[in-house]
Amino acid sequence: MCLIKQFYDITFCVKSQHNQSEILAFVWTILTRPKQDRGVIFEARCYKGSSTAKFSLAAIFGGRGLIVFDSFQGIPDNAERLVHGARAVMRTPKNRSDRLSEWANRLKEGRGTNKAIVAVANKNARVIWAALHSGESYRQAA
Repeated sequence: MCLIKQFYDITFCVKSQHNQSEILAFVWTILTRPKQDRGVIFEARCYKGSSTAKFSLAAIFGGRGLIVFDSFQGIPDNAERLVHGARAVMRTPKNRSDRLSEWANRLKEGRGTNKAIVAVANKNARVIWAALHSGESYRQAA
């Protein structure tokens, strides 16, 4: 009943381009997924936030994560996300002593920032691929 009350409050406070039937059908799908089904919920092209707020509540009740892309261009492609992540890695301080940071800093000094960013993105893609295909959690090398 708490979820319905929160949906009611959201409906009257925030504009939505979807009708209640559409939103409730999606919420029903979120809530009835078996817990053993892994994954998160994606919402792309959100409008003013009403459906996002409701999907967020459903995700919490359903034990799922929610990823929202506030763009009418949709979800960015994987390569773009990997490069943005690698760029963030390259912004970390030079004095970090883990193996990945030392490797990235050597690349940056020897080949330049942009080539180092692409190399880190490539390495991250390979680590992600290996973790997904092995089914194991990521373990940082000692």
